[in-house]
Amino acid sequence: MKTNRTIIKIFLASPGDLVEERRAAKRIVEEENRNHANSLGYQIELVGWEDTVAQHGRAQEIINRDLDQCSYFVGMIWKRWGTPPGPSQGSYSSGFEEEYERSEERYGKTGKPSISMLFKEISDEDKRDVGPQLEQVLKFKRRFTEEYRGAYQTFGEIRDFEQQFRSIIAMFLRREIDEAANDQSEERSRSADADDVRTLSKPTTDDAIFEKGARDFVFDLIERKQKELEFEYNATEVARFRLLANTLQLSQNDSENLGVHDANLLYRNMRDETLSERERRGLLGAGLAHYRSSTAPLWHWLYNQSRPARSELAFATILGSDFAKKRSAFQVLRALGESLQGLSDPVSRERLVEWWLRSTESDTVISALNYLSECGLTEDIEAIDAHLDSSEATVSKAAVGAKINILARESIEKALEFTASREDAEIPRRLALVLLANPVTIETRLLRRCLANRSTEFRRIVAGELLRRDALESEHAKLLTESSDTATRVVGAKALRKLLLEFSLADARTLIVKPKKQNGILPEYDHEGEEKFAAYKHELLCEKKYEDLVIMRNEESVYTHDISFAMYDRYFKLTSAEIIANIKDDFQSFIANKRKTLQNPLSGLDEKLESFLRETMLYKALGLLCSKKAKGELPLIRQKVDVCAVPYSVAIVEYFGKFGGWNDVDRIIKLCTNFPFKGYSLLSAGGQEDEYGVAAKVMLRLADGRVADLLVKEMPSELRKAVFASMNKSLFNSFDDAQIERWLGFKDDSVRQSVSVKAVLSLPKSRITKILTSYIEDGKTYFYNVVFWLDLGVAADRQSAVTVAGKFSMND
Repeated sequence: MKTNRTIIKIFLASPGDLVEERRAAKRIVEEENRNHANSLGYQIELVGWEDTVAQHGRAQEIINRDLDQCSYFVGMIWKRWGTPPGPSQGSYSSGFEEEYERSEERYGKTGKPSISMLFKEISDEDKRDVGPQLEQVLKFKRRFTEEYRGAYQTFGEIRDFEQQFRSIIAMFLRREIDEAANDQSEERSRSADADDVRTLSKPTTDDAIFEKGARDFVFDLIERKQKELEFEYNATEVARFRLLANTLQLSQNDSENLGVHDANLLYRNMRDETLSERERRGLLGAGLAHYRSSTAPLWHWLYNQSRPARSELAFATILGSDFAKKRSAFQVLRALGESLQGLSDPVSRERLVEWWLRSTESDTVISALNYLSECGLTEDIEAIDAHLDSSEATVSKAAVGAKINILARESIEKALEFTASREDAEIPRRLALVLLANPVTIETRLLRRCLANRSTEFRRIVAGELLRRDALESEHAKLLTESSDTATRVVGAKALRKLLLEFSLADARTLIVKPKKQNGILPEYDHEGEEKFAAYKHELLCEKKYEDLVIMRNEESVYTHDISFAMYDRYFKLTSAEIIANIKDDFQSFIANKRKTLQNPLSGLDEKLESFLRETMLYKALGLLCSKKAKGELPLIRQKVDVCAVPYSVAIVEYFGKFGGWNDVDRIIKLCTNFPFKGYSLLSAGGQEDEYGVAAKVMLRLADGRVADLLVKEMPSELRKAVFASMNKSLFNSFDDAQIERWLGFKDDSVRQSVSVKAVLSLPKSRITKILTSYIEDGKTYFYNVVFWLDLGVAADRQSAVTVAGKFSMND
C-alpha cells in the first residue's frame, strides 16, 4: 500500500443556485476518500469558490489560481448564470463562464483539466418565462453542444445528481490509477520514439493519449491512406479502432463496451501481438461485460495485464460506473475460488471487503455478499452482520446466505444454529445437502428448531429426518401439511398417520392434493399432488398382508389398479407370473376379468378409456418388473420398448445397463425422446435424478469399445450433452484432435459448451492450445462460446482452469 497519497484535485464550478448539489458533491468525495481512494493511496480534493481564502486582489483571480492546479473540472448549471467576476483580461459575463473558458483554453494546450458538464433539468414553466439569467444558460448549452464536446449529462432530482457525480469521481480515480500503471511503459516508449522520424507529424510522448504501439497503428493507417490510391482497411483494424475509441470514454460519453464480434476478431488475429496496456484492459473489460454469455474472450486478457489476475479482478469490483462489469468481476473471483488472502497490491483484502459492504450501491453489496458466500473468511462475518437486517430484502437475504456458508465451512453445528435463528434464511438445494449431509451428528432439538425455516428443500429434508426419528409432534406435522410444496405435505401426512388414531386415505388425499383455481373459477388438476398421493397410497398398501390385499382386490373397480400393483410390488415372488402374463398380453385379460365384475356390462369401458388404462398399467408394470431386476425377462422388456411408446423410466434404463448390450443403446435413445408429462418440469423438479445423466452413463457403459459409433447416432441434444459430460478423462483423451474439433462444431450451443468444458477438464494445455489454434484458423466457421472455454484452458494455470470448468460442469 502507498505510504504517500497522490492528491487528485477536482474543481467544482457552478453559479449559486445549486447549493444542495454542491453539498452532496462534497459528501460524495468524503465518502469516496473514506471508503475507497485512501485505501488505494489517493486523496481526492474538491476545490471551489467556498475554498477561496481572504486575500488581497480580485477574488476570481484567487479562484483561478486554485483552478489552474486542478486536473479535473466538473461544471454544473441550472437556471442561474451568475454575476460578472470583476475586472479581468477577458470580458466574461459570470465567474462560471471565466472558469469554464479558462479550463477549455488550458485543456487545448496541455490536455488538462478533463472536463465534465452536468445540466440540471429546467421545468416547462421556467422555459415559458425565460429571464436574462436563464437565457444565458440556454445560450451556453447550445454553444457547448455545437462548439465544444457536444456531450453532457442531465439530472433532475438530487438522487440522480448523486449517482452521476459518483460515477464521474470513480472514472477520474480509475484514470489516475491507469495512468500510474502506464507510466513505466510510457517511459520505455519515449526512448524508442526519439529516433522514429516520419514524414507525418506525430505528437510527442508527453502529449500522446495512446501508448507507442497504439499510436503507431493509428498513424500507419493514416500514412497508408495518404500513399495508397486504393486504400482498404480490414475488419480487424476496424475492431482495433473501436477498441481504442472505447478506451477514451469520458463521463459525458455513452457507456460502451467492445462488441463480441470485434472482441473475437482481435483475439483471433492479435492475441499474440504487443498491444498497449490501455487496449489489453479494454479487451479485459469486454470479456467481463459479456462474461455471463461466455461469448467474448476473457482469460487471455485477464492473465496478460500488468497486475496479477486476482488484483485486476479486485480492482474491477470497485472501479468504474459499469455495474455489469463489476458483477462479472465478482463472479469470476467466485468461479476461481479466489479468497484474495494476502492481497496488498495496492489495497488489502480487508479494505476491499470494507469498501464493498459500505457501498451505497445495493447491487455492489449483493454481488459482494454472494462472492463472500463462496470465498469469504471467518473474519468477514462482522462486516456481513451489519446487513443481516437491511431494509432491502435482497441485501438481507444475501447477507444471511453468506454468513451461513462461511459458518458451514467452519462448523456445521454453528451454521445450523444460526439458520435456526433466521426463518427467512434462503437455503438452496446444494447448501441444504451440505448442512444435512450427516444427520446422525445433528441433535434432534436443533433439527426441530430448523423446521421453521422457509426454504423448501431444506425444510423438507429436515422434516424427513425428524419423521425417521419419530420426532415430529402433531403441531409440526400440521404446519408441514400447510406447505406449498407437495413433498413436504406428504411428510406431514405421514407423521399425522403415525400420531393420530384416526387418519384415513381420504384425510391424506385432502392434505396432499391441492388443486388451485384456474382463472378464479374452475379448479386446476394438481398433477404433482395426485402423483405424490398415489405414491403415498402405494406405500401404505405395501404394508398390508398378502391375504388382506387379495380380499381388497376383489372389491377393486375396473378403473383402478392400486391394490393389484401393491401386491405385485410387495409380494413380487408370489405374483411375478401374473404380472409377466399381463405385460405379455398388454393387460387385456386383466381388463376382461375386471369387466365381469361390472353390475351393468353394457355401461362398461369405451375403447379409448380401456386403451388408456391398459397403456398406463403396462408402462407401470414394465418399470416395476425392471426394478425387480428380473434378468430372464430381457427379451420381453426389449419387445415392449420396441413396439410401444414407453415413456422414459430410470428403472428401465438401469435394467438395460445391467443386463443389456450395445443394441439397447437405441432403445435408451428412444426412451429419452418420450418423457412423461406430469404437469411440471420432470427434469428440473427438485430432488429428481438427472434422467439424461443416468441414460448417458448407461449408454457409455453399453458402448464400451465402440463409443465412436455411439457419438454418431441421432439423439436429443440434452442427451448428447450429457454423454460428453459423463465421459471420463481417459476416454475423452483417447480421441484425436480432429474428432474433438468436429464436436466443437455441433449446431447446438449447449453441446459445444459441454465438449469445450470437458476439453478443459481432461486435456493438457499443449493439446488445448493446438486444438484452439486449428479451430480458429482463417476460413473456418467457429463459435464464440468454444473460444471462451478453450481460452480458459490455454491462458489460465491448470488448477484455475479446472476449478472454473469444474464449477460450471456441476452447475450445468
